[in-house]
Amino acid sequence: DRLFAEVVAPNPDDRYIPSVDRLFEAVAKAMGLRSIGVVLTGMGDDGAKGAQALKDRQARVFIESPETAVIYGMPGAVERVGAFDEILPLRLVGARVCEEVGVDSSGEPSA
Repeated sequence: DRLFAEVVAPNPDDRYIPSVDRLFEAVAKAMGLRSIGVVLTGMGDDGAKGAQALKDRQARVFIESPETAVIYGMPGAVERVGAFDEILPLRLVGARVCEEVGVDSSGEPSA
């Protein structure tokens, strides 16, 4: 199966444009538990509904910690709804995602 991205017009009920919720919901639908969501610093609550959609499909979701996030709005919203697996400082997010998919930081398969 091949994945592709398509740019579509916003829905009238979209609170944020572009919308992390719409992105995560589409990924959850297409990839299910083979997905990983990462929510970093940002204002508002965009991403919380989408992160829940990912978790509903058994995907992994990581959020940036309040100690490193410039604005903890988006990660905090995901934390409040409980739709995450781990809270990580920014410096550990990339390594954690690599670990989750089984590659080292250079992109080579992990032993």
